[in-house]
Amino acid sequence: MSEHTPGPWKLFVSEHGFSIEARNGSKVVVERSPMADHKELISNGKLIAAAPDLFHALWELEYALRHQVVSDPALPLASVEHRAIRKAYDDAITALAKVQP
Repeated sequence: MSEHTPGPWKLFVSEHGFSIEARNGSKVVVERSPMADHKELISNGKLIAAAPDLFHALWELEYALRHQVVSDPALPLASVEHRAIRKAYDDAITALAKVQP
């Protein structure tokens, strides 16, 4: 995995914008834009705050798929049933749900 501030990240919203803090309390992002559409600004904040969870879910999914397909290259991808793949999929859905308006 790449170097980044570890998640989870938490979104804090104010009338002037948002901030995102890491688990250790350090600020990851601070956005203040009173001229911007507030709803769009908050949606962007949700997406940014979900980045570590999305990255982790995609990493798990890629890892699970690569190892499942390599272990049985003749197995069609559509029929791959593996707990690690299901967990990664569920993690991705959970992370995406945090971003939905």
